[in-house]
Amino acid sequence: VNNTECEGTFLNIQDYFSVTQVTHTEKSRVVYLEVMDAIADSKDTMMQMLHELSEQYIIGQNCKWLIVEGDAKVYDILQSIKFEYSDEVKWLIPYPGDWHMLKNYQLALMKPYFDAGLKSLAKAASYPLAAIQSCGQFKRTHRFLMEVWEATYRAMLT
Repeated sequence: VNNTECEGTFLNIQDYFSVTQVTHTEKSRVVYLEVMDAIADSKDTMMQMLHELSEQYIIGQNCKWLIVEGDAKVYDILQSIKFEYSDEVKWLIPYPGDWHMLKNYQLALMKPYFDAGLKSLAKAASYPLAAIQSCGQFKRTHRFLMEVWEATYRAMLT
């Protein structure tokens, strides 16, 4: 993209491709699946699931790695499997689930920043202050933090 064409403009991905005249894009080889129809509460259950995924994706031929995401308990089990069976599951990359990460970050952000400006923003946007400060409702707090992030980002770009 010629810098003079887009100076001062933030392009989304669709606009970027229309301006740059991209004629070919690489097809993603990333697949997202919800695979468990069982309670992931044991190493045996997780080993069975990993075995099925390994066979389904022919790991080692069709793909090198498999990222498996789960809540704190699943992540702990996957880490344990990775440690105990390292040679058999070299391809496994355990990853903590994003919901739990986001939930934990909410309180981590709220503690230092609530009285440093987030409280004023929540009040101005008519959010219930106690609910936002305590992070008691994930969706509400997440929406508020996303609005703050987007507003800050837009202010920085203008």
